[in-house]
Amino acid sequence: QPFPEMPEQTSVAVLQDVWRSTRDGCRVVLAESEKRDAANSKGGVSDLNRIVEAHPRPGVVRRFPLGATLLQLCGHGVHHRAQAVNMLRRLTGTGPDLDYMYHVRVPA
Repeated sequence: QPFPEMPEQTSVAVLQDVWRSTRDGCRVVLAESEKRDAANSKGGVSDLNRIVEAHPRPGVVRRFPLGATLLQLCGHGVHHRAQAVNMLRRLTGTGPDLDYMYHVRVPA
């Protein structure tokens, strides 16, 4: 389903409810996919290769393998966290230390 248009004045509580609903829908889709993958595993066919469709806006359809979509979800979250850290650095001159490799190399 396309993401719903949300008014700029949408409260954090409403956004949290929408996020939970989206998260729960993703869990259902993934659970169904896991069942299909288990059923198909005898033939060596992975549901991760199944093509899924996204409809980001009316009249626009994007098709991706499910596995690529799941991988993109992980990377997309990292991208948004990096954007948030960059905004904090621009506003305050500092930001939280979220870089794991930097954290490992530099003692506290």
